[in-house]
Amino acid sequence: MEFQSDRRSQSTVIGVVVLFGFFILALSLYQAQVVPQQNAETEFDHFQEAKNEFTVLRTAISRAGQTDVAQYENFKLGTNYRQRLFTLNPPAPAGQLQTTQPYNLTIDGRVIQTRFLEYEDGYHELRVGSIWYDNSVVYLEGRTDAERVIIEDQNLVTDDGQLRVTALQNSIETSGVRRVPVEVYPVENPTLTDSDFTGELSVRIPTRLNGSYWDDEIPSTLWTSTSSAVDVSAYPDDDDVYALALTVNSADLKFNTVGINSGPEDIGESLKQNVGAAPENSGGNGEPGNGGNDGENGFTNGSQAACTRGTTAGSVNNGYRISVEFTNADSCDSITLTGFGLAYDANQNDFVFKLLSRAGEQGGNPDQRDPPDEEYEITSTDGGLLKSQDSQGYAIDGIARDLDRNLSVTSGATKQLTFGHFYDTQNPKGRDPTPIGNFRRVESPPPDARYFTVKLRFADGTQQEIYLQVTDLDT
Repeated sequence: MEFQSDRRSQSTVIGVVVLFGFFILALSLYQAQVVPQQNAETEFDHFQEAKNEFTVLRTAISRAGQTDVAQYENFKLGTNYRQRLFTLNPPAPAGQLQTTQPYNLTIDGRVIQTRFLEYEDGYHELRVGSIWYDNSVVYLEGRTDAERVIIEDQNLVTDDGQLRVTALQNSIETSGVRRVPVEVYPVENPTLTDSDFTGELSVRIPTRLNGSYWDDEIPSTLWTSTSSAVDVSAYPDDDDVYALALTVNSADLKFNTVGINSGPEDIGESLKQNVGAAPENSGGNGEPGNGGNDGENGFTNGSQAACTRGTTAGSVNNGYRISVEFTNADSCDSITLTGFGLAYDANQNDFVFKLLSRAGEQGGNPDQRDPPDEEYEITSTDGGLLKSQDSQGYAIDGIARDLDRNLSVTSGATKQLTFGHFYDTQNPKGRDPTPIGNFRRVESPPPDARYFTVKLRFADGTQQEIYLQVTDLDT
């Protein structure tokens, strides 16, 4: 018996192999080209967020020193890439927030310590320098001075020639992708104040910026030298640190020290830490200043935020919105809410809220109504306070932004703020919002749980933070 060969299955096998080869090739191209591009977009979004939050830290440092009120902020160290099914991501880019070693700042021969603050990213695709805080200046470091980008200009020297120095003390060094609290405390009970300085003063302030920046920012009438405001040889052991060499009248000097995560403390007669501003109105004979209340200007400790009492939080519309209620203490004058911020920290959980907007809408005027309806993302017992910033709604990024309309709270009065709905995407049109199942107010950020941080900013610049731990989330 003779058998004939049968090749009918060969074409099918070859077809499958060819298709599989094309799939592997396409997957390889996607891994090599698309994945890095998408990850770069994620890194860029976080970089923009980091710049904004670093600027908030700069404001907190200045505000803590000038208002003598502690500031409570937070900072997102890194980010997470989008999840993938067939392709791979590199490790999540972990950033690092740290202070430098202390440098000596001198005023009329008296030595005080100060530090710089740096944020260094861990991006895999973007190539950007560290972000630095240097004597009120926030800048992006470049490979050369010419490549350095100023994010926020100095407010060390005012237009009328007043020198406002805030020394930054204590050390911080933390890394990861999580959001971390950063607290800035003013000095308490200073043993040396700016009122102890008289006459013409020689002031030398460490800086990483050279004369190409400071000579344009500081009037030459304040320079100690006739050639530049900067002494480039002041720190011979550190090539990257110089000294601002200035001469000012004691009446034009305002000086304070602040500490990160704890107050600055005196560490010796020759090296002062607890240097602060002299009280402008002490009341005399140990009595409180204007308004009583153990504070100044009719507020508790001189702070409108410290006047808030009995803060509670609750659920509205089956968890689709959150309400916060607070009372102005009977002993305080009228306080005014001027800014609101909202942050969401998933503590490395995958689900992260990004947007606050009205239910089923995108913010702005998605229905193309004429005239457009006013979509308030934040309302109070007195009506709407804050509308969508643009067609993308209100970003949940922790930045306390100005309200469209301020909210005044008279002595003893209670107000309620309501905000929502919540989305996990920057493009929520056509998507349903996510209800918050259960949450409770906690006194400090929980280390291992999801939570919201609600920021209330008042007219005097002081701020209250309210932490809401999410115990049940319907994703």
